[in-house]
Amino acid sequence: MRSWASLMVVGLSACAFDTSNYAGPSDGGTQTPIAVDSAPINAIDAVTAIDSGPPPAACSLYGTENTPIAFLGQINTLTAGRYYFAIDGKTFEGEVSVDEGGDSWLMVLNYLHRSGSNPNLTVYSDRLPVLSGASLGSDESGTLFWGHSSNELFASLAGEELRFFGLSGNHNRVMHFRTKNAATVDYFKSGQGSAQGLRGQFEPYTDHTTELPASQDNRYTNQGDEAQTNFPFYRFGSRHWAIRGGSYRWEVDDYNGGAQPDTLHRIWVRSQAICGNGLVEGNEVCDDGNQLSGDGCGCCIDEGN
Repeated sequence: MRSWASLMVVGLSACAFDTSNYAGPSDGGTQTPIAVDSAPINAIDAVTAIDSGPPPAACSLYGTENTPIAFLGQINTLTAGRYYFAIDGKTFEGEVSVDEGGDSWLMVLNYLHRSGSNPNLTVYSDRLPVLSGASLGSDESGTLFWGHSSNELFASLAGEELRFFGLSGNHNRVMHFRTKNAATVDYFKSGQGSAQGLRGQFEPYTDHTTELPASQDNRYTNQGDEAQTNFPFYRFGSRHWAIRGGSYRWEVDDYNGGAQPDTLHRIWVRSQAICGNGLVEGNEVCDDGNQLSGDGCGCCIDEGN
């Protein structure tokens, strides 16, 4: 298991450009190193990375300010770090994580909440929150690390799978799972509907120890831009996912009825790879069904040699 600090020095994978140790345009356009503290609790959290070899010579770097990521599938060859995106007319920085199985994810929700406080949520329509590396118990409210995507922004990413991560100072359980539940994905895109069927369609990670979502017996519906935050899944009277739920409750697999515990909530999204799926998509000029360089199709992305 890697610490957050070690993520700053992991090798780059195919077509990757790791900007995880720079603040970028959020601090006026200068590149300022970001301090990283210790990770909250000993868990395989939502910034786990893997080592990888050098990038194939045929691949172009992307995720930079000059060559931003244009389609979510392009993150699937990147290591953990901060990258530039230009999607649906919006240009922003986004935080990419690599899970224990090697899949890459883009963070769309990040709330590190301090016990006893009840700050307002932040809904972004033109950018995403990024990571600071602060530990559980820190207060990130009102910073660039605090917030979640609007329905419209989430929909523009065209994600197909979700990843949830949560911690609470009330207990030592860790929530960490992924899901392809279409109802939940569609709910986050539109704000209409619900996370129906989530309890029966999820895959836990090795550090997952919470009873949710398997014990889910209820859910809020039609919450608009609060679809990700306002009780999208819970077990009545005992276990909840709540980020200022009902305007004052902060809960991860528990029921405290208020803002007493320190909490950490994160949601990530991904889609299937563009390069290597055999379909010519996005800015590809070819796709031969693999990600091998030197075979006449490069890495698909802007490669037609």
